[in-house]
Amino acid sequence: MKNRKLKTIILLLLISILLLSALSYGLWKKREQSAVNDYKMYMAKQYDILNFLQDSLDVRNNTSDFTNKLMLAKGEFTYLDPIINHVSMPKSIIEFHELGKNLVDEILTKASKGKLVQNDISKLEDYTKKLRRMVRTLGLFIAENESASDIYKRLDEFGRNL
Repeated sequence: MKNRKLKTIILLLLISILLLSALSYGLWKKREQSAVNDYKMYMAKQYDILNFLQDSLDVRNNTSDFTNKLMLAKGEFTYLDPIINHVSMPKSIIEFHELGKNLVDEILTKASKGKLVQNDISKLEDYTKKLRRMVRTLGLFIAENESASDIYKRLDEFGRNL
């Protein structure tokens, strides 16, 4: 009788362990997919930022249009802040993001005071070139079968080469 109870308890423990393992795998898979979706959103927004920055450079002689395009880019940078904080991003990519955001803020401040100089435009052009290289290298669309850790490695490798 005692032996039978012991076998039943062991069987229930094994079933519980299997159920917990399946549950934790499901949660891990859901978290993995969420991270991949965040990386995809990040790259899509980088593409939008690139377009706004390029548009602003195309109309740099018209101060009103120039600042409007930069304001749109600033909005996209701000939109990305929670995504960057939510998903694990390489330090170099976070620094690149902050550099762009601060550069746009600085240029908007100077433009509003009428103190924009060619050096500021050159910095914006340089940042835009790096961003264009990032979007082209990493691609707008991430492969469906690519894991979050693979994407992180690609971002980290690119960020270290900026």
